[in-house]
Formats: sequence, C-alpha cells, structure tokens
Amino acid sequence: MDADDPYPSRDQVVKEAFQCREALKVYAFGMLCDWAAAEDVVQDAFIVVMEKYDTFEPGSSMMAWTRAIVRLKVLKYLDRKKQRETALDQVLCDAVDAALSAVNEGTYGDEYRVRSQRL
Repeated sequence: MDADDPYPSRDQVVKEAFQCREALKVYAFGMLCDWAAAEDVVQDAFIVVMEKYDTFEPGSSMMAWTRAIVRLKVLKYLDRKKQRETALDQVLCDAVDAALSAVNEGTYGDEYRVRSQRL
C-alpha cells in the first residue's frame, strides 16, 4: 500500500480475500449441499473480488465482505438452477450466514485445519 494512498491494491485485497477461501467454500456448501457447486460459486465470487476490489473498505472485515459476495452468488446459482424454492431457502441462507458470522476470523484457519484433520 502506498503511503499516499490509504486504499489497498487489487493484489492486496485478493491476497487477503484468498485467506477466507476455505471458509467461503464451507459457507457455500452449507447452502448448496454440493462441493462442486460451492467451489464454482466461490470461484465466481473471486472474479467479483478482483473486479470490485476498490469497493472494499480498509479496516472492515474481509470475511464479511467476501461472504456477502458469495451469498449473492449462491442465490443467483439457485435461481439459475431453479432450485430456490421459497422463503425456506432464505431462512437456510440466513442460518448459515449467522453461524459463520460467529466464527472468529483470526482463528478460523487454525480451527478449519484441526477439524479437517479430525475428519
């Protein structure tokens, strides 16, 4: 980041966003119940991250910002697949969103690795 420019570069934003990638895949899987679809949605979300990196507010939560992008991509995916039923899907998405919001962003990577090893 340049001392005269308080905003991070595209590479800095993408690098920080990439640290949330596994959490975002789990988040998307929670709504889609399909790992391949979750991976596709997260990849689509990263395209948005690269295109709209300059809308990220420095000092705000990268996880929250990227999770919002993934959520919109999940909803669009479900609409395209005509799998989004009604408000019940919205309730599920809200529940998954709330559960991930409760995770400590600073320790998520460590928690994810420990739980993955247990499985």
